[in-house]
Amino acid sequence: MGNVYRSDLEQGMLMHDCVSFDLLDTLVMRRVPSTADVFSMVEQRLPGGLVFPFGECRARCEKELCDAGIVPTLPDIYRQLRAACGLDEQTTQTLMEEEWKAECEVMIPRRDMAELLRMAHDSGKTVTVLADTYLSGIQVRDLLQMLEIRDYTMILSAADVGLTRETGLYAHYRALCGEEKSYMHIGDNPQKDGEIARQYGIDTLVIPRAVDLYRRDNPGATVPQDLSTRRILGEKIARQYNSPFA
Repeated sequence: MGNVYRSDLEQGMLMHDCVSFDLLDTLVMRRVPSTADVFSMVEQRLPGGLVFPFGECRARCEKELCDAGIVPTLPDIYRQLRAACGLDEQTTQTLMEEEWKAECEVMIPRRDMAELLRMAHDSGKTVTVLADTYLSGIQVRDLLQMLEIRDYTMILSAADVGLTRETGLYAHYRALCGEEKSYMHIGDNPQKDGEIARQYGIDTLVIPRAVDLYRRDNPGATVPQDLSTRRILGEKIARQYNSPFA
């Protein structure tokens, strides 16, 4: 894994009119090793008398929608879950609310990235948070507000526009801001935030995820199976590798 320097991001942002930041694992991160841990947290909070492998079913329902070419919202996923598992409407709503609570509980800002976002905004750039996720723009806004991240021009959510980074989200972004402008995107995925963005004429800088920095410094380390120990590990990773420049 090559080194990424803050000065590269600062200089790159100043050279472009429009700067976008990926949301998850770039601007914000979870204090758990993986998304599946959020589902496990919900599974521990299932309403009384309800017993089923929630995490496995939740992940499968999202994958089924994505495989069908749908860019799902959180309600889409839970409608699929309700039909697949025979849940009633109230239970489905409760589970969806519990997932949102769990997400808010574990989410924190990547502080250096939030500072760079503010720097770009203060420099007069058009600053966009690109959220290629099932969260709506309103949910992303509420999440960022909770984390005291407000220095952006707009939020562009894949769930709102029905486009992912692979299927035209970058083109939609450029159409909104103006084709004549220069663009820079910052994200954590070498393909989705790097190669695909460059296909749309967007300069990119890819930063490492916190968990990847942990793996770099702890080769061969295994991730524990039980949730409580995984959460302890997640807290350690979030503390030591919050900065992509660690």
